[in-house]
Amino acid sequence: MLRKDTEVLGGSSDSSVRAVLAAFQKGQAPGLFALAAAKGSFEQSASAGFFRTFSTVYLSGLCKIQSLENQQNGYLLEAPHSELERLILAAPPMSGAEYLNLDCLLKLWQDLDSWVQKDVAAQDTNLADWLKAKAPLWHQVGRVCFHLAENKRDPDYPFAFMATYAPGLSSGGKVQYQPLSQALKEYAGEGNKDALISLLTPVQLAAEKSALVRQMVESKEIYHALRWTPEEAYALLKEVPLLEESGVLVRMPDWWQHRQKPRVTVTIGEKRKNTLGLDAMLDFQIALSLGEDKLTEGELKQILASSGDGLFFLKGQWVEINRDKLAKH
Repeated sequence: MLRKDTEVLGGSSDSSVRAVLAAFQKGQAPGLFALAAAKGSFEQSASAGFFRTFSTVYLSGLCKIQSLENQQNGYLLEAPHSELERLILAAPPMSGAEYLNLDCLLKLWQDLDSWVQKDVAAQDTNLADWLKAKAPLWHQVGRVCFHLAENKRDPDYPFAFMATYAPGLSSGGKVQYQPLSQALKEYAGEGNKDALISLLTPVQLAAEKSALVRQMVESKEIYHALRWTPEEAYALLKEVPLLEESGVLVRMPDWWQHRQKPRVTVTIGEKRKNTLGLDAMLDFQIALSLGEDKLTEGELKQILASSGDGLFFLKGQWVEINRDKLAKH
C-alpha cells in the first residue's frame, strides 16, 4: 500500500510532494510524518490520501502532548483504536486494501511513534521545539492562542481580545481556531481530562506570572470575547514574552512588532555662521517627531495630557508613549 514513488502522490512535481518522497527514502515512519506535515493540499492517489489522514490523526494527537515525559507503556501517544477502526471502514478502494486491518495500522502507529521519540532525542531538543521545526503549522495545533485585534468601529474600546485553541488544520492546510470555551465542551468527560489539563497548563503557568491573565482566569472572562481599552491592550502587549515563555501563543497586530516611538530631534538653525559665537550656539530647534513627521505643539499637549504610559493613537496609527521621558524634554 505504501510505495515510495511519484505514483503514490499522483505524479506531482510540487515541492511539498518532493519533500514527502525524500522523507520516504529515509524510511516509512519519516515518510508518514512528512505526509501529514506537508503544507497545503496537492494531487494524491487514494492510498496516499488515506495514509495522510492516518498520519494526521497521529500528528494531531502528538501536538496535544506537553513533552516526552508523557510516555506510557512505551508509547508517547497511544493509538486510538476506535478512531482507527472508523478510518478502516471509510477507506477508499486502493491497491492492497485487502491487507488493511487494525493490526496493520497499529504497527504503522507504533513505528511512527517510536521514530518520533528517537528523532526528538537525537536532536537533543524538546517536543515543542521539535514540532515547530518539523511541522511549523501543526506546532500551533492543540495549543491556546491569545488574539488581540483592533476594533476600529468602537472608539471607546478600540481593541478586541479572544482566547482560542487550535483543534487541527483545514483541508487547505490553514490552522483552525475555536473559542477556548469550545474546548471545555469538546473535552468534557473523564476520558478527555488529561487532554484538557494539557491544553490549559500553559494558561495556568501564565496566570502565575501575570496579574492580567490571573484576573481573566479567576473571573472566567478568558472564555469570552472581550472589548478592551488601549490600557488593557497595552498591559497584554507588554507581557507577550512572558506569555510565550509559558507556552501560550500570541497573535497581535503587525504594527506592534514594528512600532515607532516619538523621539526628540534637534535641528541646527539655517543661518550659516563662520564663527562659533553665542548666537550660533543658540540657533537650534528641538522638536518631537514620529518617524519623518514632526508633531505639532497641540499633538504634544494631547500626549502629555493623556493618563499614564501606553498606547496613543497618533497620525492614524497606534504608538507607544512614555510620558515621563517626553516630559523631561
